[in-house]
Amino acid sequence: MIELDGRYGEEAMSLMLRELARVGVNPMQCQAKLFGGGDMFPRQRAAHSTTVGEKNGECARRLLRGRGYEVVTTREPGATPLGSVLRNLVLHAEEHKLGARA
Repeated sequence: MIELDGRYGEEAMSLMLRELARVGVNPMQCQAKLFGGGDMFPRQRAAHSTTVGEKNGECARRLLRGRGYEVVTTREPGATPLGSVLRNLVLHAEEHKLGARA
């Protein structure tokens, strides 16, 4: 048996379905909620182009909907100006002199 690690959408879907089956949950009784999108390089894109995070989110929506799941919520915080600012603060907390409580 090939070991899946979930780094890619189809693998993640297979792992999710395997785990749902293991715990006795009918996948068609589930709703999907997507959060984030993994935009690791926000500064390396052209203006008005699609980000990696947006592409990841769209891929996840397409995979889930293609298998019949209802996608009820999506949150891609890096896709907004405020999300970009917050992401920068979190990723560069030391530069911004933020304490752990921030």
